[in-house]
Amino acid sequence: MATLTIILLVSTVFALGDAMKRPKTPCERARDAVINGPPGVYVPTCDCQGEYTPEQHWGSTGYRSPSLVQLTLWGHAIQSHLK
Repeated sequence: MATLTIILLVSTVFALGDAMKRPKTPCERARDAVINGPPGVYVPTCDCQGEYTPEQHWGSTGYRSPSLVQLTLWGHAIQSHLK
């Protein structure tokens, strides 16, 4: 009986842990959609809260340096230039 109680408690803790995860943000969804894409594809960088980081870099295809894009918190580009 004690074993069954422990198993139920552990199962409940794991179930509650999954239920407490926050939904993915637009940045996290965009990142997850392209994370295993081809080389050089833009992969958004998200902070620990899932928001877009102010500076976004995307991988070079080998022909020039990575470019830098300034984004708003909603992921809209506000400035772009090559480094």
